This record gives sequence, structure tokens and C-alpha cells, in this order.
Amino acid sequence: MNLELIIGLCGVIYCALWSFSLYPQVLMNYRRGSVQGMSLDFAVLNVLGFSAYALYTCLLSYDQSLRTSFWEKYHKFPPVELQDVAFAVHGLIIVVVNQWQVYVLERGAKQRVSYITWLICAG
Repeated sequence: MNLELIIGLCGVIYCALWSFSLYPQVLMNYRRGSVQGMSLDFAVLNVLGFSAYALYTCLLSYDQSLRTSFWEKYHKFPPVELQDVAFAVHGLIIVVVNQWQVYVLERGAKQRVSYITWLICAG
């Protein structure tokens, strides 16, 4: 087996496993009809993080001027593979669904997003 095949296979495996790890919370919320017990800070920060990661991977993969700048500085193309883009975009979709659940499903009476999280998002 050559090294590129092993690297590609590892990339596909990590993409699948990390992607599947996002589903249990969404499914549990749906089945219960509630987000009680779920950290709303985590849901908000997940959207922020996956948005940044999806933007990063998409730009490094598809923006020609950025790829050219990267080449001129490092003398190689950005190390972003198709599975990186797929994971980032798929993950963003799932965490947006999870965030949507926060707004439409039942929450605990005192369950809210903390001020610190809103400050992080505003920053």
C-alpha cells in the first residue's frame, strides 16, 4: 500500500467518524422534543467554529488567488483535501440544525446562552 492511499483512507475515516459523532445529539433532541440538559453555549460555539472551519477549508481549496499566495510563500499548495471540505461543510450543516433545535424545541426555564459566549461571538 502506498503512503498517499493510506493518508487518503485515514482522511475518509476521520471525516466519517467525526461526522457521525454529530448526529446523536440532534437525534436525541428530536426524539425528546427538547434541548433540556444540552449546553446552549456549546451549540452556539459549534456554529461559530464550524463556520470558521468551513470558510477556511473552502477558501484554501477553491480561491485561486489565496492558493497562489500560499504557493508563493510556502512553495507548495495548501494541505486541504476534499474530505476536509466535506467534513467542514457537513459539520456546519449538522450544527446549524442543532442550533435551530435550540430555538424551536422546549428548553429549561433557566437555560440560556451565557454572556461570555455572546462576547466571544461578537469578537
